[in-house]
Amino acid sequence: MDNNDKNEVSVIEDKKITYGKIKYGCGGFKSFLFGALGGLVVFGGLYACMLIPNSILVPNNNIDDITPNNNSENNTSTIINQTTIKYENPVPNVATVVGPSVVGVTVEYMYSSFFGNQQAIVEGSGVIISSDGYIITNNHVVDTGIYSSNEKVYVYLANSTEPIEAEIIGKDAKTDMAVIKIDCTDLSPITMGNSSDLQVGDMVVAIGNPLGLEFAGSVTVGYVSALNREVTNSNGSVYNTIQTDAAINSGNSGGALVNTKGELIGINSAKIASTNIEGICFAIPIDDVKDIIDELIKYKKVIRPDVGIEGINVDEATKNRYNLDSTGIYIRNITTFGAAEIAGLKVGDIIIKINDIEITSIEDLNKIKNKHEVGDTLKFTIIRNKEEKQIDVILKAE
Repeated sequence: MDNNDKNEVSVIEDKKITYGKIKYGCGGFKSFLFGALGGLVVFGGLYACMLIPNSILVPNNNIDDITPNNNSENNTSTIINQTTIKYENPVPNVATVVGPSVVGVTVEYMYSSFFGNQQAIVEGSGVIISSDGYIITNNHVVDTGIYSSNEKVYVYLANSTEPIEAEIIGKDAKTDMAVIKIDCTDLSPITMGNSSDLQVGDMVVAIGNPLGLEFAGSVTVGYVSALNREVTNSNGSVYNTIQTDAAINSGNSGGALVNTKGELIGINSAKIASTNIEGICFAIPIDDVKDIIDELIKYKKVIRPDVGIEGINVDEATKNRYNLDSTGIYIRNITTFGAAEIAGLKVGDIIIKINDIEITSIEDLNKIKNKHEVGDTLKFTIIRNKEEKQIDVILKAE
């Protein structure tokens, strides 16, 4: 055997390391020597600890936690009071505070079908926002459609099975918000919060009536999964939403999404969720609809600025296909006596800029328009007969 074999230290066999190729005649004595030295080190360490004063062994930042042992004459020992960190679950308190502010909402109506007039019932949730009976909910809860009649709305207060008839004050399909009112006083209004203060990862609590009044006042807990999530519902409407993994089911619509302080930061909406996916639910940020709620109470509708046109988005492909003069918005139709007609816009004009901002779609136009009020003036840059023109448009009410 070659002398170099002595340098071979280990062999791995079946996940065990064996040290078999190094042999020394004094192996037993060496093991004894190292064992003895190890014992002396351990014994010496323990003895040194006994000699060191107890106060030295305690970190300075815990010195206030030391209580002298008065039972000892020499007072040579100490008792260290360990501080226990206790997690306090905020959800029970939130449920207690917010619960009375969340109500059940049912709508009974008649609709026509092949079999004649049929009766239907819609169940949802609502949130009390004033002690004198104003309640907010989703528009799709109370808006039963153009083919319905004899519509009656009822509210069920928390821990009550007695229906209270409600009046529809106003509703807005674009934001899916509605305000109803019951003739009651001394109600428990919810505390308004600010959805703009939310951060991804914040804990949130959803309270409502999933699947109807049978499960009234149900509480689900989750976290903010995403903010400013654009979601398109089955009707094609686009909503800016809070995404959460707190369960929101049919019947939760119109209910409260609150933070750990019990403040309202969103209105739950099951309509813009998918029944095929779990853990992805949505709520309308309360900051987006505070003004909407105020207008519905004040005017019974939302007063929005309007240009008064129907348009077609013109991209490069559309421009080339139809031999148009530019990309932008092609005006296909103009509302009679609308803002565009009064200003002098015409069918066939292509809008390329608003207030010197280039636009390529109806969505671009709406984003600019919605930042203004009725009566504001917008500067439209258009292409007409291959010539660029500027026309001032004074926004009218929608």
